[in-house]
Amino acid sequence: MPPEIARPRAEIRGTVLRQIFDECAVTDSVRHGLLGGYGLSDADIDGEDGAVPLAAYLEIFESLATHQRQPTLGLKLARRMGPDLAGAPGYLFLGAPDLGTAIDEFVRTVFAIQGATFLDFARTPTPMMSYFIVDQSLTSRRQDAEFSLAYMHQLICLFLGTPYAPVELTFEHARLAPLSSYERHFGCPVYFEQARNSLVMRPQDLTSKARRHDPRLASLLRHYLTMIRHTKDRPSRVTDQVDAVLAKIVGADPVTVADVAFRLGTTEHTLRRKLSAEGVSFRDLLRAKKVAVAMRQLEDTEFSILDIAQKLGYSDAAAFTRAFRAETGVSPSLHRKQVNRLRR
Repeated sequence: MPPEIARPRAEIRGTVLRQIFDECAVTDSVRHGLLGGYGLSDADIDGEDGAVPLAAYLEIFESLATHQRQPTLGLKLARRMGPDLAGAPGYLFLGAPDLGTAIDEFVRTVFAIQGATFLDFARTPTPMMSYFIVDQSLTSRRQDAEFSLAYMHQLICLFLGTPYAPVELTFEHARLAPLSSYERHFGCPVYFEQARNSLVMRPQDLTSKARRHDPRLASLLRHYLTMIRHTKDRPSRVTDQVDAVLAKIVGADPVTVADVAFRLGTTEHTLRRKLSAEGVSFRDLLRAKKVAVAMRQLEDTEFSILDIAQKLGYSDAAAFTRAFRAETGVSPSLHRKQVNRLRR
């Protein structure tokens, strides 16, 4: 098994969790109980400098949905949120001249600042926003995924000043509630247990004009966000850069070292050399990411072991089982049984 790779702790702005608590109208005792279970307090979710570990945020969100007996809590909360949830990037979104520019600038600002979760925007013939979390070991992500894409949908509706229906929505996780509740919310087909969390649009949607556009305000916000990025920028290890790319494509697209190098704007030889200098290999990183994705799918979907092996690019179930056992010490089937036993 390859050595453990130390990674910086992923965090999310504490004010996001504060707004979720406020919208749910939870009592002080419930809030303090949920926060205290992870060593957090009100100080961590108040003020612009407050931060919450991503793992704690995901678990608290899931626990809150269970406490409120609302399996689609993320969807319902997103509908009540405005641009202030995202801060300056949210207002920059609404102030853009057209929808394509709004999404482009949002992707470059809010998710870059947050650093724990990411949004990809592909301006392909079928434009698509894809939301993901780099750390595949964080399995309590259903509410967050639904909340995040539903919030993007909400921002689009606010931008247009009218209800908006995408082409389709896809989610990685299994469905939590009747399909009709999702399709009513988004006004389009919604699919589950897919390769990525995504919102698919029409090309003509991107040319839609803003209900109101203030170029002077947009310029001020861009300047402010550029200053924030400069103060938050830190040298990034190549290992972390590769890990982020793999999180986007493992399980969704074929993966080669040449493709990852291209996405990072370097050569295959240079990428391998830099990884070696950090004490890791591309092969180990890819295997670890594939197994992490597999673990989440074993825990969170009904996919068969063969289905998971094929989605991850293994030649057969036996090859997948060997890689999984080398990384975890157990077989995929045993891992699934152990998880199911703990959940009973």
